[in-house]
Amino acid sequence: MQNAVALQLINKLPQPLDFYVLNVNNNKNDALEVMHLGKIRPEYYRVEYLKMKNSDEYWIIGYLGKKNAVYFSQHSVPNKNIDQMIEVQNYINQSVKLSGIAKKEIEAYNQENTKLGVLITLNLLLLFLNLSLFVRKK
Repeated sequence: MQNAVALQLINKLPQPLDFYVLNVNNNKNDALEVMHLGKIRPEYYRVEYLKMKNSDEYWIIGYLGKKNAVYFSQHSVPNKNIDQMIEVQNYINQSVKLSGIAKKEIEAYNQENTKLGVLITLNLLLLFLNLSLFVRKK
């Protein structure tokens, strides 16, 4: 992908963690872009492509459970032609202030996804009911 950096995230911890990547954009409208990498089991990895056109920094946050953030790191990208490989080997929080901001962004991201899922489910249910009533009347 053009203007993208490949990020390989390797979990070396003994438990599976749920990882999120926050891309820090330079423009003020959309300052943080949240991307969910998913649960990564011990000794496994995930590869994701980060769009770095308007950015030169990203944050990685790992959750153990739903609300327990056990890993936070901040990474800069000096050269966008070199792929990034991150190994998570210990529980660390590099910045309490930035991890608090990241937690709020991830909560908003998850709430938005939940709202979207409920709306899609209700729309499909309404469509199914209308179709069944339409076929029934004939």
